[in-house]
Amino acid sequence: MSARVTRVTTRAASSKVAKPSPMTFPASKRRRQNSSSSGPSIDMAAAANSSEINRKAAVAANPDPGARKTEAGAKCGISSVVMVKVPQGFSFTQAACSYGYFVVPPNLWQPCESAPGLRDSGTFSRPLRFGQRLVNTAKCTISLVPACGAASNPNQGSGGDQQAMALRVDVVSAEALTESDQEDIRVQVVRMFQTTIDLAPWFRLHPEAKKRGYGRLFRSPTVFEDMVKSITGCNMKFGGTIRMNKLLCEEFGRSGAFPTPEDLENVQEEDLKEKAKVGYRAGRILRLAESFRDGSVDPTWLEAPERTREEVLKFVKGLYGFGDYAAGNVAMLLGFYEDIPMDSETVRHFKDYHGVTTKNVKEVAPRVKKEYEKYAPYQFLQYWYEMITWHEKKRDLEVHLWNASEFSF
Repeated sequence: MSARVTRVTTRAASSKVAKPSPMTFPASKRRRQNSSSSGPSIDMAAAANSSEINRKAAVAANPDPGARKTEAGAKCGISSVVMVKVPQGFSFTQAACSYGYFVVPPNLWQPCESAPGLRDSGTFSRPLRFGQRLVNTAKCTISLVPACGAASNPNQGSGGDQQAMALRVDVVSAEALTESDQEDIRVQVVRMFQTTIDLAPWFRLHPEAKKRGYGRLFRSPTVFEDMVKSITGCNMKFGGTIRMNKLLCEEFGRSGAFPTPEDLENVQEEDLKEKAKVGYRAGRILRLAESFRDGSVDPTWLEAPERTREEVLKFVKGLYGFGDYAAGNVAMLLGFYEDIPMDSETVRHFKDYHGVTTKNVKEVAPRVKKEYEKYAPYQFLQYWYEMITWHEKKRDLEVHLWNASEFSF
């Protein structure tokens, strides 16, 4: 079985973004591969507690001499607006607050305090890169608004009459944006919120997900950022992943933005270890950045319509520092949802949600495979749907309202 989606590809330049292109979302042609237990455990409690931690990181200014007045632009620069079309039934909260990366720096989600009960109220902000090789930085704040001046309806669902909506990106930059600059930002927003995916096959399998508008897993604006975050998530609690990425942005990005491969070109391994507290991962991150710069890792190839899950996994596992779990996470973020990560978080979920008593990963794995096979090729979407709704029930609070002001862990 295969499902049709639209995926976003990247331009040939190592850290450049590209326009959306049609994509076939293939089901796996092989048996599910075993995942290691050393991968990241996205702690839902830590995710709930991290929005406030990230608030300063999302807007922190750490100017790089090579940046073109980006700090000044963030403070008193030129304002502009970029609009991004979204499909009917699009849920901003479900697209933004759908995967743990939405609280990992430089990302910042802020629920609308004046209307907390509205389904799609809230803003997402972070610095985004633009220009030749993404050397420039702009502060971007994203919200869901009516298209064509229609009246606001942030409580829209997936059924019934719906007005046209769009994502409004408020941009503050040091210089006026060209059309190409605006397109750079637009394409990154499309990638993060997966606005071009066709969710109809998934919704046919899962009516509750359709009602909720769930199915667009949040991801980073570039493949490089997703891959670095996959590295920082391995063998580390989620709070540590948040801390490492916060420091990466503050110490090595431009004006608080996530560093590009070019930003890391002259960084020494020991310097990265010390300043970003990434430990042994420093060498892996720098090797990955070098591979993007010299073209041996081509994001355009990874996101090409004809690419299969098996090809992606084989290629990523061949890179320095990418084991089963990290490679599987990268494949998932590229739109391949057949596998479920097997780590302590998965075992804990099956104990809490499914009543499985064993703590042995190898013993839980067959149960996991059997539980979700009816959702193929969307197994991970169902697994993560259970994770989110379970923790919402425990906290009696929807995921888009999670904030440090509501929790103390």
